[in-house]
Amino acid sequence: MLPEIEFDEDLFDVDGVQKNKGWLICDHFEDLKDILNHYKNFHPLIVFSGTILCEKCYRNMIEGKHPQVNESSFAITDDRFKKIFGEALIEVNEKMQSDFLIGC
Repeated sequence: MLPEIEFDEDLFDVDGVQKNKGWLICDHFEDLKDILNHYKNFHPLIVFSGTILCEKCYRNMIEGKHPQVNESSFAITDDRFKKIFGEALIEVNEKMQSDFLIGC
């Protein structure tokens, strides 16, 4: 069974605190298509300390083999983060769930 993704709209509406927060994303992802393909191939995406990482960079960081996270990542806005996790990944997850159930 595929993991379900839920998105909490309130995450971005807590007294405007999150509105101006920036996020980082692993520079291995050049665009949204790369992120979706990574997910669709059953590779995890790890959100750690405001950074979206591929599993390899996350593992390297935890093992102390990774350079500073901000050196291998680039900034994205809250709107871009919301588009990735609040729209695109949920949409592809729903399609994958549907395809999985139809195939059974």
